[in-house]
Amino acid sequence: MWLYGDTILAFAGEDGSSWRDNTWSWTDDLAAPTGFAEPVDGLGAPAELFPETPEEAAYNVAHRGDPCVEPCGGREILWPMDAVETDVGALVFYVKIHGEPGEWSFFGRGIGVAQWTDFEAGPFRPEPRVVDGEPTLLFGPDEPELGIAAWVHEGWVYAFGAKDAEKHQVVGRVRPESVQDRAAWVFWDGSAWSGEIGAAATVFRGSSQEKVWFDDTLDTWLALYLEGFGERMVLRSAPAPEGPWSEEVTVIETEPANEGWPYCGIAHPEFGGGLVATYYRSTAPWEGEIRVVQATLEAR
Repeated sequence: MWLYGDTILAFAGEDGSSWRDNTWSWTDDLAAPTGFAEPVDGLGAPAELFPETPEEAAYNVAHRGDPCVEPCGGREILWPMDAVETDVGALVFYVKIHGEPGEWSFFGRGIGVAQWTDFEAGPFRPEPRVVDGEPTLLFGPDEPELGIAAWVHEGWVYAFGAKDAEKHQVVGRVRPESVQDRAAWVFWDGSAWSGEIGAAATVFRGSSQEKVWFDDTLDTWLALYLEGFGERMVLRSAPAPEGPWSEEVTVIETEPANEGWPYCGIAHPEFGGGLVATYYRSTAPWEGEIRVVQATLEAR
């Protein structure tokens, strides 16, 4: 399954909108990233991944109506991050954002973890009731964005996330069955696992979109992301999720985009057979493409 954030359509769906905050697709071809399918409505518009709460749905309807409640165009947004498969079903990390019209006019409300046990029914959003006013969220707006990358290893769910604008990454872990219990989470503080998220130490400097995983063939942890303004796709390696992490190794230099910069460099270890990664680049205003990168991995 591949998960997407804002999805801009060339036509309106049955709801009259040509905008989706989150969508998804899947393929059963694990040889290469091809053959994707997606759920669509009667007009062919993709369905959103996450269910809205009644409060979120009411807000979004009121602020896009005609007439609308000010601020017109205001919306409560759910963007997917990483997802992992566990013995208690898939866990899908997501960030909730409040957005309004205008360039960069949005801010994060915090991080939640949806659970997915029935493929046809889709994910549901439990209510751990940790963040004031946001019953579905597990981490608040002033805490690290855990779930940018996630992986299951030796019975633990490891979640990585940026703690600041410089993308300094921290790592937390929890048993899958306790993911909604905030008190069960622990965070690497530089020398041990601690229950205090405020003590979480930087393990490496990464990106707001990345993939961290354990490679069985190399018996090592790897992290892949686009560096800076997307000029390079890079890898780091480590013997453990908490590090120590290596310096960056360049996989490729990306090609310039039409507008903006390449972003969302993600590895796809599910395909196997070496490194398979993708990134997005613009080809025209409001249009773009996903490029596939393949490389051989070897220890050195």
